[in-house]
Amino acid sequence: MEVGLFQTQSLRVVMSKELSQAISLLQYSYTEILTFLQEQAMQNPLMDFQELGSTSLKSDRHSMKPSIEFDQLRDDYESLQEHLISQLHFLPISSEEELIITYLIYSLNEYGYLDEDIEHVSEVLGKDREIVKSSLKTLQQLEPSGVGARNLSECLWIQLKRKKQETPLALQLLKDHFEAFALKKWEKLSRELNVTTGDIQEINDQIIHLNPRPGLQYSNERHRYITPDFIVKKVADRYDVHMNAETDFTIRLNQQYMNVLAESRSTEAKAYLEDKQRELQWIMKSLNTRKRTLQLIMEALLIEQEAFFSNGMAYMKPLTMKQLADKIGVHESTISRAIRNKYVETSFGTYEMNVFFNSRVSEDGEASSSAQIKEAMQTLIANENRQKPLSDQQLTKLLKEAYNMSVSRRTVAKYRDELHILPSSQRKVYVC
Repeated sequence: MEVGLFQTQSLRVVMSKELSQAISLLQYSYTEILTFLQEQAMQNPLMDFQELGSTSLKSDRHSMKPSIEFDQLRDDYESLQEHLISQLHFLPISSEEELIITYLIYSLNEYGYLDEDIEHVSEVLGKDREIVKSSLKTLQQLEPSGVGARNLSECLWIQLKRKKQETPLALQLLKDHFEAFALKKWEKLSRELNVTTGDIQEINDQIIHLNPRPGLQYSNERHRYITPDFIVKKVADRYDVHMNAETDFTIRLNQQYMNVLAESRSTEAKAYLEDKQRELQWIMKSLNTRKRTLQLIMEALLIEQEAFFSNGMAYMKPLTMKQLADKIGVHESTISRAIRNKYVETSFGTYEMNVFFNSRVSEDGEASSSAQIKEAMQTLIANENRQKPLSDQQLTKLLKEAYNMSVSRRTVAKYRDELHILPSSQRKVYVC
């Protein structure tokens, strides 16, 4: 074998910076696009960017006048910890108790539960166990009701006491028989506790109105508002789709600034100008491609899912990304990227675009979409006899008889879990 240096030619795909940027822009949500363009406008003097939506935020350096006053941007967000700390000022407690309660507040998890035990807190703070225990009781008196509990049963008991609905039976069920109570093994419990299933049902009816996770109403994240990218409306006898005007924006070349730089005799300034001009042209081209691709996908969805837009989720047609990609002449990955975090406003609500793509379920019968099956399951369960709820096998049979949907019992169980619906044994009501 000859050893040496040899020249060979080969073809390979190289991901350029521009191509990478174009792919990123395609999958950006409206908020991400705005953030990107605002950053680019600050870096590129040739770029004039203006949002045409309701807030009309403008990134033009030559007319830098904010359209929103800073005091209008005040954040009303309040965390669980902030909400609880603000209540301490109204309590007749000592500085020592305030210190302990503050520590406990910042030890709560996102549900509002206390994960640390009394002994550990006592050791960390160097405080007597009894005063820590007393401070925890004080914390549990704050709003929201149930906060400071160490487990679910204690959380529910605190709320029952606050509502003055605590009874010896409720205490027994929550403290000593909580698992059996939650799993609705009520006939066995009624024999053990010498009560009727109706008595247990009465306690259950009170508990289902309580909040098992009181801390979640004070999320640690800012509220997320959804702005639909498209709006579908019925015009005469057909449906029409258009991009949401609130998400529109314009980008243009700042000719005035370009003329100033063009008159400069500096070669460095001219090179810088040409580079920034190429960047701006590529961004404008990528955004136009993004807009055309999204419009093309949405118009195709309007045709493929016409029954949904007319009648609702129960009429969602089985559709895969590959099927739609073949119809409009793009790659499946393009569909996947383009619909990421994009939303559509319809007559039946606002949906994420990926909801229009459903797996095809065909188990020895006519194909149905997973969305159709889930909608039918929810309807059947909503109308079931609560004293004799439908089992997964019965749901399988009814889906075939009432909706001509051939689905296995295992698939029904899977969809029921995805819909967060309990098994029939746990949906049972003993006394209506």
